[in-house]
This record gives sequence, structure tokens and C-alpha cells, in this order.
Amino acid sequence: MANPIKFISQSIILSYLFICSTTFGQDFTSKQELEKCVDMEIKGITDYSDNAYVIELTKKGGKEKWVLPLVIGLCEASAVTRVLEKTESTRPLTYDLFINVFNALNVKPLHVVITKLEEGTFYAVIVFQDNAGKNIAIDARPSDSINI
Repeated sequence: MANPIKFISQSIILSYLFICSTTFGQDFTSKQELEKCVDMEIKGITDYSDNAYVIELTKKGGKEKWVLPLVIGLCEASAVTRVLEKTESTRPLTYDLFINVFNALNVKPLHVVITKLEEGTFYAVIVFQDNAGKNIAIDARPSDSINI
């Protein structure tokens, strides 16, 4: 069977993806905390091993050689690839369902913050804004956060 994921060399700018060196549990809903973070973008996805892929995040702007590799699964890699290649699906997939629910509830994702690396596992939060303008941080895996 052919590998469904191929290297994607084009960059997609995620103006809402950050990595911080501050501790988990910080208030990532505030602009002051985000100023301590590094703005990131997706450089590409590469095959890592059986059913594992690496999503390469680079510092936005590309002036510094700062790369953060995240190992993700086949489903997450397929979803990122679908967005990068602007491939439509005939029916909503899992991440599409989440986005449709957020839209129906008038809740929008503002940004993703990769908060820490602990025992080989990255942690992240997605910050949402509800229809009253309140920001809410939700714990999530980085791969799911990026896809949402």
C-alpha cells in the first residue's frame, strides 16, 4: 500500500500557534502571556515510522533555524495534509465536526499554545472565545489543537 502522507514543503501560517517556555497552567488567554511565546508555522510533514509522522514547526518568519518536531499519528497527519493541500471531503470528518459545532455555538478558536514537554510528550491548550467575549483555555494534544 502506498504511503498516504507525503512530504509537504509548502508552509501554512498559523497566526494562532505558539510555543511557550512558561509553566503549564499559566493564563494563556492574556496577551501578556502570549508575548512570552514564540509564534510558529507548519513547515511540513514527513514520514517518521510505521503510522507515525513528524510535523515540523518553525519559528514564524523563518529568520532563525528554530524547528520543533512533533510526532503525530496517521489520522492527525492525514487531517493536516488535507488542510495543507486544500482537499475537500464529501462528508465532515472529525475535526470538521468540531469546527461545525464551534461555529454553531458561536465559539471561535483564538490560538494554540504548546505549553510543555514532559517525559517525551508535548502538552497544549486551545484558547477559545465564547459569544460573550470570554476567553477559555482547554487542555488538548498539540496534534488535535493544530487540526482544530
